[in-house]
Amino acid sequence: MSFGAKIVSRSVRHYKLLTWTVTVATLLLAVAAGAPSIFPNALSFISPVKVDTDPENMLPADEPVRVFHNRMKRTLSLHDMVVVGIVNDQDPNGVFNVSTLKKIYDLAEYAKKLKGAEIGQPAGSDDGVIEVDVLAPSTVDAIEPVAGGVSFSWLMPQPPADDAEAMEVWRKASRIPFLLGTM
Repeated sequence: MSFGAKIVSRSVRHYKLLTWTVTVATLLLAVAAGAPSIFPNALSFISPVKVDTDPENMLPADEPVRVFHNRMKRTLSLHDMVVVGIVNDQDPNGVFNVSTLKKIYDLAEYAKKLKGAEIGQPAGSDDGVIEVDVLAPSTVDAIEPVAGGVSFSWLMPQPPADDAEAMEVWRKASRIPFLLGTM
């Protein structure tokens, strides 16, 4: 009898043992594959690969193009940007309602204070969110014509108290071309 025939014969005779063995092995492999996603710090040895998608880190630190890029970032005061998109499909006015605008206001105020270890910088570092670069309804000027001049005020100096104030924020924002489609 050939080797293949012996394996088939034993598999047929001991089908219950074979089924349990395959089931247990499959469950163990599934747990081993999924566990690092559920417990990343505790089981990092199972999946030691670290993925870094930052294009700057794809070149050595002394690569001339990277050195020039970093020098230009310092010279021009350029910084990494984080964009937070907020959508409200439940309200007919989208994000321009009292509840959502309050949350946006609170988020912008919180973001302006993030520094150092809170955002992955060395502890005690002053590096963090650059307050003047935060683009939110509470940090954008509403520029409107008034009799004899131009009025500059904050688009949303505080969260709206009612729906009429929320719609006023939308009205003012819709008059500023660079905000259309961005805020």
